[in-house]
Formats: sequence, C-alpha cells, structure tokens
Amino acid sequence: MESIAAQIAPVIEAALFSTGHPLKVETMLSLFPGEDVTKDIVREALALLTEHYAPRGVILKEVASGYRFEVHPTFARSLDPLFEEKPARYSRALLETNIVTG
Repeated sequence: MESIAAQIAPVIEAALFSTGHPLKVETMLSLFPGEDVTKDIVREALALLTEHYAPRGVILKEVASGYRFEVHPTFARSLDPLFEEKPARYSRALLETNIVTG
C-alpha cells in the first residue's frame, strides 16, 4: 500500500508547477482539507519529489519563501539562448521623432 506522502506528492508537484511563485508547506497543507495530512507528511512528499527530480533537468529547491522547481544547475548554461535579451528594434519614424524631440 502506498504511503500518504506518495499519494499526495503528485498534487504538490502539480501545485508547484502551476504557480508562478514558491509555495510554503502551510500552503501545500491547505490543498488537503479534511484529510489526515500533516506538515511532516507534506515534508515527506517533498523529500520524495526532491529524490525523484534529482537526476532530471529540474530540481525541487527550498528557498526563503517556500519550495519551487528550478532548472538543474548542470543545464542552466545550455538554456541561456532561450533567455537572451535582444536589443529593441525601433522604426525609422520613432528614431526620427526621438532625434527631433530629444
């Protein structure tokens, strides 16, 4: 029989991936109202997820404001081209306007 932590881990995983910010244990606990889920069980589920994701491209990390998924440091450099900021392209008309008014 699967532990409670293993049963709730997919819900926590989905919550972490779907929010745009870290989640505190207390917030995760609120996902299971009326169930026999404690902070220790949530932490056990987080440990299971941490172990599961350790060899993958993302890792589960605890930060000051809770837990979040991050790119594994080994692969961060490989992803740099996805986040390069390109210089803004201005139209000739805009550039002429800036010259006249600037």
